[in-house]
Amino acid sequence: MIVAPFVDTHCHLDAYFRPFEPAAEAARAEVEIIAVTNLPSHRQRLQARLPFAPHVSFALGAHPVEAAKMHEGEWRIFQSKVTTADHIGEVGLDFSPAADRAAQERVFAKVLSMLRDRPRLITVHSRRAVRPVLKHLADAQLTGAVLHWFSGSRVELDAVLSAGHLLSINTAMIASAKGTDILRFLPRERVLAESDGPYARHRGKPASPSDVRAVYAAVARLWSADIRDVRAQLARNLEAVRTGVVVSTPCLFP
Repeated sequence: MIVAPFVDTHCHLDAYFRPFEPAAEAARAEVEIIAVTNLPSHRQRLQARLPFAPHVSFALGAHPVEAAKMHEGEWRIFQSKVTTADHIGEVGLDFSPAADRAAQERVFAKVLSMLRDRPRLITVHSRRAVRPVLKHLADAQLTGAVLHWFSGSRVELDAVLSAGHLLSINTAMIASAKGTDILRFLPRERVLAESDGPYARHRGKPASPSDVRAVYAAVARLWSADIRDVRAQLARNLEAVRTGVVVSTPCLFP
């Protein structure tokens, strides 16, 4: 029987002092990593630091808090890589106090305008900006995006699901009552897993990509499912995102 891999769909490998260490730990734990980046140049540097990591995929990012740094050189890199990049992120909006909302929205809209050629994983930041994020995705006619570390309201979650998007759940979320409630409400075909390491925490320490296994275990407990079935379900969910066929389906587990 072929067992689907564990997948960390959102990890900041370049934020670790020695990124090859958590990457090697993840390989030993059978965890594949989608390494998000905050700027296109960061992706290039991380790829150079991890030349022999077949279980790591490198996402092309333009993080909202770095919007002011998306100068001409960064856009040149983005445009040169976007047609071949299978994973986009971290992108989105962050409307925390003092945010330059106008700059963030310009960057996000420009990024999304370049992603209409084919489906792919788009991992999205939406802190205090769920509705504007959904509007930009709708304007770009994009569905199947993945909102990571969602912290919005139940009404906003309804809107996310109605628009055809998914959520990625991390260790910090499964350790909180609100995060557990979000997971309990989510349709099983709309769930992915992430570490958001090293920014999220797990057991009092910065999360590592291998900690994503704890998310799978929490999902299995909540669904009363075998961990192999959870791995298979989340693998199907990721494949649906990558192929653009995210749809509502009946629950696969009793």
